[in-house]
Amino acid sequence: RVRAAAPLPAAIVAAPAAQASDVPAEKDLKDMDIEELLNVDVSVASKKSEAITEAPAVVTAVSRDDFTLYGDRDLLQLMQRQPSVYTRGSYMYPDNVASVRGDMPTHLDLHNLILFNGRPIRESGFGGVDFPVYTTFPLSSLDSVEVVRGPGSVLYGTNAFTGVINLKSRAIPEKPEASVSGQAGSYGQYDTTLSAGGRSGDLGGIADFRIGGQDGYHYRLTDGHGVY
Repeated sequence: RVRAAAPLPAAIVAAPAAQASDVPAEKDLKDMDIEELLNVDVSVASKKSEAITEAPAVVTAVSRDDFTLYGDRDLLQLMQRQPSVYTRGSYMYPDNVASVRGDMPTHLDLHNLILFNGRPIRESGFGGVDFPVYTTFPLSSLDSVEVVRGPGSVLYGTNAFTGVINLKSRAIPEKPEASVSGQAGSYGQYDTTLSAGGRSGDLGGIADFRIGGQDGYHYRLTDGHGVY
């Protein structure tokens, strides 16, 4: 089984150079004092940037340093570490639901909305098949993940019933850069991510591509005579 993903909204992100130059470089979380940590800016709670302590919602901001330090391989693992969140799936839709506060009526992710930079990522078939995002979206393309526990339908509409997850892309680097990462495991598991970004004149962009797969558990079925 092979899984590949180039994040649909994040495969290429372009912006005028003047816009990005106005954004100050983010301070390393390890260098922040308590007061600064309590005033990390989030935007998912009210569609505007504000201090997390002032946001009118129960919000967790998971920084790039955080999910890198914990070694999260995908969004599903990141969500499994969050308080009041329980992940599950079914044979048809494995790893498809990130349930917030115990709300899990079905194997479709109908009560949780995933955003990319504040814009909904909606699956048009059933409205709740999100496992491709949970299991293949490259975290290397993100600067942070904001998680809201509670309803957000007034702001975001369909699916934002008990939770909202906002994926915020990383900043466009001033100088060209590229990186390759990979890992391998048992049962033929492999995962490779390619990341690149930079600027050319007034335009800049980032691109992330991820491919992975696993052979799965090897087993044999035999009858009562031991015949394969």
